[in-house]
Amino acid sequence: MVATETPSVVESVTNYTVASEQLLIIPGTLPQLNDVIRTSKGHWHNYAALKKKTENFIQACILQQKLTPCNEGVWFHFSWISKDYKVDPDNLAFAKKYIIDALVSQKIITQDGRSTVRGFMDDFPDKDPKNPRIEVVIFELAAEEA
Repeated sequence: MVATETPSVVESVTNYTVASEQLLIIPGTLPQLNDVIRTSKGHWHNYAALKKKTENFIQACILQQKLTPCNEGVWFHFSWISKDYKVDPDNLAFAKKYIIDALVSQKIITQDGRSTVRGFMDDFPDKDPKNPRIEVVIFELAAEEA
């Protein structure tokens, strides 16, 4: 759990109250939207294999970092830290689909619909050529707001 003394980013931009926070760090990069489009133009199985491989990698990160299930609604803060500035932000952020699906399959969140996923925010900090990664803060919302 990440302990904070000041209001979280969620509490700063929404009316939600945060009950708890967890941090998921995914090293490296994930397939970008352009990769998926290129892969999908071939046989449908190519995309299915890419999605499965990507989700398996994220699931391993979830297990290694020992995330715990959220019982209520959640709000996400994605930080996309890339090795350079060559990829457009919208192509990077597309991968949140894989991250959320992996969180569902590992039972960290119950489902990926609007009753559980209440919102998310993306940011694109300075590049880190030696340590590209995706940092995902999962904010579990207070029960009365979930």
